[in-house]
Amino acid sequence: MPKTDVKTAHDGPWGPGGTQFAIDIVDGESKSSVKAKIEVATGLPVASQKLMLGAFSQLVVADKRAPGLRFGTCGSTEGMGLAFEAAAAGVKAHVPPATANRIDNLGHWGAGDHD
Repeated sequence: MPKTDVKTAHDGPWGPGGTQFAIDIVDGESKSSVKAKIEVATGLPVASQKLMLGAFSQLVVADKRAPGLRFGTCGSTEGMGLAFEAAAAGVKAHVPPATANRIDNLGHWGAGDHD
């Protein structure tokens, strides 16, 4: 079963905002099923979760009860987007691919050498 990483939108009991954790995902999985897996992984109750797409294949979760957070319709999701397809292909959705004009999350240049 493919695994996908879910990223947290803010600090919480799971750690700092941006913390990622892996869950199993199946093709056509329902939002409620994914939320149940997130509850097991983080302890965040399903009723308090805001599940969003950070991009077409990036799942992001936030706690609706967190003070000062506001959510619009941008980023909300009815389905899982391409999360399953990316997970099945082994793509780490929250890790940008290295390119010649991009620095990765560790501060290293992407493809090509730079001085």
